[in-house]
Amino acid sequence: MNARQIRQAIKISTNTSTIGFFGEDLAIQGLRNSGLHVQKTASLKNGFYADLFVNKKIRFEVKTAKQNKNGYFKICLKKSDKHGSTDIAHSDFVLVQLISNSGLLHILFIPSSELIGKKSLSLSIGKKSKYNKFISSYSEIAKKLPC
Repeated sequence: MNARQIRQAIKISTNTSTIGFFGEDLAIQGLRNSGLHVQKTASLKNGFYADLFVNKKIRFEVKTAKQNKNGYFKICLKKSDKHGSTDIAHSDFVLVQLISNSGLLHILFIPSSELIGKKSLSLSIGKKSKYNKFISSYSEIAKKLPC
C-alpha cells in the first residue's frame, strides 16, 4: 500500500476503532508479503488473546494510530470497550504502526516486555524518543523474529 492509498484510507477511517481494524489488515498484508504465515486471531474465544498469530507460535498485538494536530501519535496499550479488550501482556511483540498526516507509515516492532506496566504511549517521529531504536519495516521484522 502506498502513501496515497494510506491517506485515502485514513480519510475514510476517522475513529480509533476503524483505524485499528485498518491497521490490523495493513499489518497482515505487510507480514504476509514478507513471507510469514499470519493468522488473524483477534478473539478471546480462541485462547490467543492477541491480534495476530505469526508462524504458528508468535503472538502480536497490533496498535495503529494516526498523527494528531500536535504532531504526536497516541497509542492505547490497555483498554476494554465494545470492540473487545486489549492487553499487551498476552502478546510476544507489539507492532506499532504510526500513520503520519502525509500518509507515511512508520513501523515499530517492540517486545511486549519493554511496554509492560504502561497504559499508553505518546510518540513523535523525528524527535528524540527511546522508541526510535525500534523503527523497522515488515521485511526487517520477518528477519528479526525467532522462528
